[in-house]
Amino acid sequence: MKKILYVAISIFILILIIINISIFHKKNCLKQMQSNYSFIINKKIEFAPLDSITQNANSTQNHILTIVSPTCEDCYVKINRWNTIVQRDKRFQNRVYFLVTGNEFERLNELVKEKNNLKFIYDYENTFFKQNPNCLPSLTYLLGEKNNVILCGMPLENKTTMNIFIDNLN
Repeated sequence: MKKILYVAISIFILILIIINISIFHKKNCLKQMQSNYSFIINKKIEFAPLDSITQNANSTQNHILTIVSPTCEDCYVKINRWNTIVQRDKRFQNRVYFLVTGNEFERLNELVKEKNNLKFIYDYENTFFKQNPNCLPSLTYLLGEKNNVILCGMPLENKTTMNIFIDNLN
């Protein structure tokens, strides 16, 4: 009986240690993200004069913005991965936006039609990066009220970053 109690206590202590390490790792990652991207954190992202769907991005809910180009093959993978996440987790529904920059928008048309859980904003005039020079096309942004940047990083490539995005999604 004592052996079972010792094993149970040992397992409980081990679980506590693992949880504390995980929390420490997450806090450390958040601090690193805030430090690395301090040039854009708390800055407002401007969408004007992009197409009318941007009014939906001004909601009071936090939302995710990912920048893609129709000529980028990795961007199609990114869209499909986000679509899978949105289908699995309802917290993401109507909160994942893709800003499409560049040209050859027709190439995306079929994909946009089948990914109705995702929102697409088109930058026809290539004005987004002129209005938002601190935005990097490789990053994903968690935007809050009035499109202020809460976080940015690469949540599809890093599970801890994704968990931080989820924690701050509301």
